[in-house]
Amino acid sequence: MHLTNGVWVDVTSSLDTINQTICGTVSSLSPFGIAVEAVAPPGTPVTGTKLRIKDKAGDPTKRLIRFVVKDPAISATGINPLADGAFLQVFNSGSGMDSACFPLAGLWTTKPGTFRYDDKKLVSGPVKNVLLKNGLLKAVVKGNGPVAIPYTLDEPSQGSVGVIFRSGATAYCANFGGRIKTDSGIDPPNTGGKGGFVAAGALPSSECPSAPATCP
Repeated sequence: MHLTNGVWVDVTSSLDTINQTICGTVSSLSPFGIAVEAVAPPGTPVTGTKLRIKDKAGDPTKRLIRFVVKDPAISATGINPLADGAFLQVFNSGSGMDSACFPLAGLWTTKPGTFRYDDKKLVSGPVKNVLLKNGLLKAVVKGNGPVAIPYTLDEPSQGSVGVIFRSGATAYCANFGGRIKTDSGIDPPNTGGKGGFVAAGALPSSECPSAPATCP
């Protein structure tokens, strides 16, 4: 793991378990860490209503992640991100290795049945807002703040994208395959370096998709 602009990113390029050697590729020097997979509490698969990801070659400020999840299984009861904090993870759930983990702490407010995270100026990271209430979870992540979004669309396509929200012992996950309206990388195949992934109507899977990296 490599700490990039305040976000831990999996940069593993090779893993040799016989010689106990891990290699990673980075373009800058920041703290490194070795993450050991922990046993996370089981997650609840929910319906992925809509996910939109945008990227532009050479301009990380144009990156955007926006998703909406509507499902009666989502509950604001028995969860407390004010006390426990939370994490949002977005990752390639197909054959890719992209994974981004966004810690969410200190900026939560609550009223009966609702939790809201707001960071309009993106001071603590690229997550602008998160809303959690009974039957609904949605978030907006923007790349035009001081901390870049480490998730990119630099492959020809994504195939499918997983989203996990976790706070304490509660986790909700959605695997955005469903109706894929757009799935194109920044270059190739899109000319001009603009890439996008848009999916909607992803039905709950039998279990949460496996992420290529753990979310601390």
